[in-house]
Amino acid sequence: DLLGVKSTLGAISSLGQSYPGWRAFVPWAQSCYRLVLGDVQSANEWIAPACATLRPEVDPAWSVSVVQHVRVLRQLGATPAALEQKQRYLDAMKKHDITAIEPPMFIEAALLEAQAGAFDRATARLDALIRDREVVGAGGFALGTCYEARARVAIWMRDRAGFERFAAQCATEFAKGQSPYLRVKYMRLMDEARQCSLVVPSQSTARIQEAHIF
Repeated sequence: DLLGVKSTLGAISSLGQSYPGWRAFVPWAQSCYRLVLGDVQSANEWIAPACATLRPEVDPAWSVSVVQHVRVLRQLGATPAALEQKQRYLDAMKKHDITAIEPPMFIEAALLEAQAGAFDRATARLDALIRDREVVGAGGFALGTCYEARARVAIWMRDRAGFERFAAQCATEFAKGQSPYLRVKYMRLMDEARQCSLVVPSQSTARIQEAHIF
């Protein structure tokens, strides 16, 4: 949602000019906007310096910023430096018992690990996250994004059965939202599967069609 992100960026920038507490969110918002535009390098130039100065449990912007940084690092490539930075953030979360951002951070961390070829670690992290989300009764977008990430890792592993299972579960949860945004996310997943010569599960597409998202 480029227009939505741009609008939010403007609002956060205005708040940052008036309220010191909001200023730390400006680099995060700028980075998100540039990532949506596809300018990954610029997104990193905004978020990396900010994360270097923000402090966990002290600065409210720390949590969303470190998730964004791992997301940007993943787009830049699963380098050893990126993996080390990801682990530093995870260690800080554990040390300070920061649990609110566990789902998005664990998803980004797992995808980065999978890109680096650490499939066992990535699938274990995502499977544990999915179990936790299911236990607490999460659904819709919150659970669907976990299934989406797990299906994407299955694509990279060329795991047809795993892909079909998690893509179907993703479709079920995304369909609950009846959102064009979720439709785009799901279709990108399907496109990636086709590019890797995996069969798109027809039952998954049917569930989204029944929800009138298409």
